[in-house]
Amino acid sequence: MKQTVIKKAFAMKQCSIDVRMVLVCALMYCATAGGADWGFDANIGIDHSDNWPNAIESADRKSDAAATLRLSGIVHQQLSENTAINLSLVADSAAFSRFSGLDNLGIGPRAHLRHKFGLGPEAPWTAVSLQALHRDYDYDDRDGWQYNAGLTAGKRIGERWEISGSVQYDRYEADNLQQAVLPGISSAAYDVAGWTFGAQAAFLLTEVDTLSISAFRRHGTVTAVTPPDFEILEYSSAVARDPVFSGNPIAYRIDADADTLSVHWSRAIGRHASINLGYAYRRTQGDEDLEAYVANMINFSVSYSR
Repeated sequence: MKQTVIKKAFAMKQCSIDVRMVLVCALMYCATAGGADWGFDANIGIDHSDNWPNAIESADRKSDAAATLRLSGIVHQQLSENTAINLSLVADSAAFSRFSGLDNLGIGPRAHLRHKFGLGPEAPWTAVSLQALHRDYDYDDRDGWQYNAGLTAGKRIGERWEISGSVQYDRYEADNLQQAVLPGISSAAYDVAGWTFGAQAAFLLTEVDTLSISAFRRHGTVTAVTPPDFEILEYSSAVARDPVFSGNPIAYRIDADADTLSVHWSRAIGRHASINLGYAYRRTQGDEDLEAYVANMINFSVSYSR
């Protein structure tokens, strides 16, 4: 049994290394290929949540706001009349007002391949994306690699509507493990993974204003940080000490389904910039014997793309 677990962990680690190598090689190829165009994206904003620890009890929920900055250097390569690929080097950071242990910087490559089935604005399209960021947290035990892979398909309907559906796989792998808190229970509380299925509808309110509504369901593992709780421990596959939220809390990894509903408004400013405001409500349910936890999230940002 132990050898099987070790082999599985080694295979996942090797797969992660392969993903990073593929992205880096693709980025180098497009950067040196003829006909490639260069671009730049920047996004600065504020993210607020009333439940950063993913706590069940209202007394354990912690709210905070984070200043965020995301920069991307992009190489654009047109592969055919209807197919294009963007290769990016991404730097993504967050600085929290109260809980500095969550401050982090993520750096890594991203690939986005988009294909359009036909000509004209109403032709359906599909896109595939891969991303691998290494996140360096102020609290070192949270450091690790964040992987995302997604498939999205969409279509414009008339002059104002656009609909899309997506499926995404995400995984986080911490660089190091703490010593076990409890004998026989893993300390890989931050190693989580899951599948997310979603749908979105966007409506062009004016020539410069767009309103979109999204619904997502994620099935997988999540990390919840609360004071020691034997009920949660019963359903946990990993536990670790986590002093980020002060006191003596414990990080638990549990299986859960998370449902997220969001509304987002964006206003274009000229050809290259936009201001964005969004609200999301998330309800996460673990085992039926556990209570669900909820979070309200607000985001404001300014984006620039060239």
